[in-house]
Amino acid sequence: MALLRDVMVPMRDGVRLATDIAIPSENGVAPAAGHFPTLIVRTPYDKNVTSTFPPDMVAVATMIQPIAGASRGYVVIYQDVRRAHRSEGKLEPMLNETPDCGDLLAWVRNQPWSAGRIAFCGPSYHGGSSMMGTVAAPEGLVTTYLQAPATDQFKSGWVFFDGIFRLHLATQWAIMQSLDPTSHDNPASAAAARDDFRKLHHDEHMTWMTAQFPEGFFDRLLRTTPLKDMPVARHLSFWRQWIDNRENPTRSGTRCGVQASWWRNARWNG
Repeated sequence: MALLRDVMVPMRDGVRLATDIAIPSENGVAPAAGHFPTLIVRTPYDKNVTSTFPPDMVAVATMIQPIAGASRGYVVIYQDVRRAHRSEGKLEPMLNETPDCGDLLAWVRNQPWSAGRIAFCGPSYHGGSSMMGTVAAPEGLVTTYLQAPATDQFKSGWVFFDGIFRLHLATQWAIMQSLDPTSHDNPASAAAARDDFRKLHHDEHMTWMTAQFPEGFFDRLLRTTPLKDMPVARHLSFWRQWIDNRENPTRSGTRCGVQASWWRNARWNG
């Protein structure tokens, strides 16, 4: 396998997304001659981490390790979505996936190793990104292999469900993302989020990959009203968008609820 790390792939607006590319190789160093089909996984969780998940993990059954794919004659691409980790731009969950996927596919088709046959794959956010990229039917896309994809975040996604704010899941996801400094628009925002977290939890060095929240952590957190002032999450630019629901074209207003029994004694504003 020949591995190209942190290739900065340009999008239509000039933003560059960090991309790792695993290419079949005969000597383990240089790409092999020829043209190969391509498998793509796009992630907000750090491509350097998600690309190493063990293949027997059921939760990531639709993701393929680069070395496994390359050894079978595929190019395998892992890309950090906007603002995530090494990518540029602003983190706006699921709002740029369709055009960004199209830009990536157009770039792949023009590479010397590309056979022009491309597939998206992955679970959860990765699957949602893949689905958003699939709806535009970009040239070269031949199939999409998904697992429990996060789709329309305002109707059936992990943020809203039939117009009800999914307080448990949205909050947990936002808190975990906020622990990653690259999710923030600037260092001051990242520092403020970390300071909030330090006041709530003794482990100030926790990252989203090591997150193990103690008993009662979210019970205390969810007593925050209004929700826009939620500690840690409030420093993410997309959090207020979620609460305001202002990216939803139906503008139905935000109703908040709790959909899981383990959120005991939680309070929310309706």
